[in-house]
Amino acid sequence: LIQDAAKRGKAWNLPFNAIDPTAADDQFFYAESKGPRSLAIVRIEVSSTVAGNLEPIRATVGTPSSGSGIDAASLSGPGGNNPAGVFETGVDLQLTEGETLGHFYLAADTPRLLEVYYVIPPGTALVFNWEVATGILSGQATIIELAPDQDPVT
Repeated sequence: LIQDAAKRGKAWNLPFNAIDPTAADDQFFYAESKGPRSLAIVRIEVSSTVAGNLEPIRATVGTPSSGSGIDAASLSGPGGNNPAGVFETGVDLQLTEGETLGHFYLAADTPRLLEVYYVIPPGTALVFNWEVATGILSGQATIIELAPDQDPVT
């Protein structure tokens, strides 16, 4: 999926670096689809300085309270298109949580590579939640725009 999307200019990495949650159950990553096609998070690379649990959760679309924009890195090379959406990182983004899509344990100082497939239809969002109150998180999410024949919404 990633290679196919990159050939079409529709694959990106969304980095998050040195995020330091301030309380338990902090949302620290936000992705909202704003284009005509669904987006999908297909890979998460993440590490933390302490053991804890990462939870991807569907979120009520809203404005994150304390986020900073993420600059997407095109996997098609320099000058690639940007994804159609809003992507932010921070601590305690305070969005209403919906369905929990996964629950991944992270050991301290042990990077994890998670192969996932979380579709984000247009007008919907997904957040990453960190269950413990401490620990500095760094990593990236790989996101693609689904082709018309892959998109369950079209």
